[in-house]
Amino acid sequence: MVSFHINLLPGKQHITVVEIIHLLPYSLKLSAKFMKLRSCWLIFTLIGLSLTSCSQQKSSQEIAETVNKSLVLIYYANQGGHGTGFIVPGKKGVCTVLTAGHVVKGYSLKLQTYQDKQGHTTDSIQTSPTYDLAVVTFKSAGESCPYPSVNFGDSNELKVGHKIYISGFPVLQNEDLAPEFLEGSVSRINVVLTEGYGINYIAGVSVGISGAPVLDASGKVVAVHGLLKNEVPRGIPIKTYLANQSWENQLIKIDYTKLEQLLAAGKWKEADKETTQKILEVTSQEKGWLQTENIENFFCPDLQAMDRLWVKYSDGRFGFSVQKRIYQSLGGTKEYDGKVMAAFGAAIGWKNKGVAGWLNYDQLTFNTNAPKAHLPVEIGITHGYGVGHIGYGYGEGNWANLLLSCRDL
Repeated sequence: MVSFHINLLPGKQHITVVEIIHLLPYSLKLSAKFMKLRSCWLIFTLIGLSLTSCSQQKSSQEIAETVNKSLVLIYYANQGGHGTGFIVPGKKGVCTVLTAGHVVKGYSLKLQTYQDKQGHTTDSIQTSPTYDLAVVTFKSAGESCPYPSVNFGDSNELKVGHKIYISGFPVLQNEDLAPEFLEGSVSRINVVLTEGYGINYIAGVSVGISGAPVLDASGKVVAVHGLLKNEVPRGIPIKTYLANQSWENQLIKIDYTKLEQLLAAGKWKEADKETTQKILEVTSQEKGWLQTENIENFFCPDLQAMDRLWVKYSDGRFGFSVQKRIYQSLGGTKEYDGKVMAAFGAAIGWKNKGVAGWLNYDQLTFNTNAPKAHLPVEIGITHGYGVGHIGYGYGEGNWANLLLSCRDL
């Protein structure tokens, strides 16, 4: 009698019927009754194990069908072009879309969910000051977002050579904005990260795919597709988004699209008023001026975001950080000093040199011929000491406290 021992180890369970048939000639040496019972047991057992193993893995078609239900087309209200985003778990009452930061910066956005082709109005835009990542939300009809969110994978498990998939909206000539599902492989894992980019891969990506989900072989999102570098596709590992629950601490809370548009157009006075409005918005105030408690709880990434825009569009002439450096160079601290503040006001053109009074708001210069650090200015108006007169902030010393409270400004 010939005895066969079949060892079914983890990862070795997929045995085809052909392999079972190969065993049959040897089994003929067994008694007919024993062979019949033994063969039936083996066939049903092995086929059952094979089907179980197959059910645990998804085909590329299944992955595409699943992820496409979570895709969001991000396009621009006043110009051509678009990007890709995808639904992720988020707060109640809104749908949360993860995308690349460069997809949303400086644009007035419109959203369309691919699953039902519905348009949505942007509720908030939050961009990371460190990484090329952004989160966009839109209102949900109920507490839970009706669109399925993606499942996150472990980007730390990615190795060179691993298969990946990308699904996003390419720019096509015929305006057919159906998602394109691409297959590729990891070509490099980066150690030194710039803007969060940690994965390079080989895939035939095109314009419009930016912000798309990068998925592993099991269909879980492991990265956000971003900008190419030297024609090489790159992604930001999903661990960067999830790390230490610090994502919201790195994001700005308010949409600064309008502020950027005003600054880009050189509308300095309008941009100044918009800046004040945004500062009040960050502190959840509709009107009024900043109080000490507002300063202490002010969200620094928002101040940094506004400062970057002022510095960028004035070629380094205006901005909170420019004001801060001059103020500190004159010996300014959080403690109010009338002499220091007077010297500072004269240095940046908020008051005439040798004149006791501060200028009225309408006497200021709203163009690039103004003294360095002249703008933004309305945040420096002392409402408590006469509306329209430049002084030392919303309440005594609060302007200086605002600037000095953010170390990275």
